[in-house]
Amino acid sequence: MQRLITILTLVVVGLLIVDLIERWGRWDDPRPAQGFISRWFDSRIAYRIGTIDPRFELSEAQIAQLTQEAIAIWEKPAGKALFVADPKAHLTINFIYDERQEQTRQQQHAVETLTQEQTAFESKQTDFERQRDRIVRERDDLSQRIAQWHSRLTLHNQRVNQSQGQLSQSEANALNAEGYEIKVELDRLNGYQDQLNREIQTLNDKANQLNQQADALNNQAQQYNRQFTPRQFEAGRYDGDTINIYAYESTPELRLIIAHELGHALGLGHIDAPTALMNPVLKEQNLENFELTAADRALLAKID
Repeated sequence: MQRLITILTLVVVGLLIVDLIERWGRWDDPRPAQGFISRWFDSRIAYRIGTIDPRFELSEAQIAQLTQEAIAIWEKPAGKALFVADPKAHLTINFIYDERQEQTRQQQHAVETLTQEQTAFESKQTDFERQRDRIVRERDDLSQRIAQWHSRLTLHNQRVNQSQGQLSQSEANALNAEGYEIKVELDRLNGYQDQLNREIQTLNDKANQLNQQADALNNQAQQYNRQFTPRQFEAGRYDGDTINIYAYESTPELRLIIAHELGHALGLGHIDAPTALMNPVLKEQNLENFELTAADRALLAKID
């Protein structure tokens, strides 16, 4: 019996030594790890940052921070720790650059180009509307003024017809002077009207150009929609030992992609709720201020 106790004691001591070696790795590695004994009693999922393709232009520290933020999306509603960083963990998070991220960059470039062209179009449209409103105001004002002077001309002609041979020289001279004044003013207003008509023609040409640009923008938007469909969460993949991230557009989107794959690591599947984290399509979720939806929480409750 004493010998058995001695053997068991040596086994336990040996296991503790192995656990200590696993926990600390090399003496010059400052990062603590889980020993295999602690893993028996720890339900948290251990993970580590693995391969990072430099073309993503992300540091390990940045990815570690994003991963912590993604984990918090799950742990806050769960009310407990679900994951633990461990440099010796089997589950690795890798960033694999391939045609998916290349397509994402092309998509971002297309969006930037469309946005710039849309902004330029809207600026031209605003300038067009400002010119149109000015010309309309001036045209309406001019029409009223021409009508008024034509009324004066009509009255003048009536007086001329009614006063044949009945006016003194000075009265006749005044009537002639009035007629001349009316003619000069009508000639000036008609010249101004010709100028406005030319401006209206130029404005109509601009309107046609704007319509053509609007058609071109609509065609580009339709081409964009055909080429770039809503992103599937194949932007990331969990296969049991690894989480591979392949593509993302922005930091908030990357946070949700990591959180989605961590959901799979928890054993959760896809759901149909369009705003849910575990929906397979990243489209309607609130990227900036995401919180688990009721559908996500219902999934999470099943594993507690």
